[in-house]
Amino acid sequence: MAQTKSAGYRFLTEKYRIRHIPHWRSSFVSDARRACYSVTENEVREEFYPARNWPGERACDHLEFAIKYDGLNLALLCTLFRHIESQELADFILEHPVSIPRRKLWFLYEFLTGSTLPLEDAAKGNYTLLLDPEEYYTLKNAIRSQRRHSGDR
Repeated sequence: MAQTKSAGYRFLTEKYRIRHIPHWRSSFVSDARRACYSVTENEVREEFYPARNWPGERACDHLEFAIKYDGLNLALLCTLFRHIESQELADFILEHPVSIPRRKLWFLYEFLTGSTLPLEDAAKGNYTLLLDPEEYYTLKNAIRSQRRHSGDR
């Protein structure tokens, strides 16, 4: 029988034992050879990914996974940012400073916590939208963030 491990928001809420309003999506990584698939039950969608999608053991790896695959949950991110050291997040961003999900985490951390990460302003990287207008209600004209080179909405 295939083993599955929680990933993304689910991994983080289990790791830090966070009680929260359930997120609409939970992710799992399975060692089965099956391709990605999903199951929806009680309005919660469970996504199953193959082993190659395992993000790693670090909390920041799962934050990045959550931003990429689980959607945006501002309340949950705000709570999670209280459990993750700012220097840990800054070091994670510096590993790949032009990564779009990492620049989004950078913006979200500073926006939600009101704290500045110990990082220099981004020197390169194209502007990108924080939210996909096909999936979220957004402003028509984005406000650009010079610090992270990502359009913040």
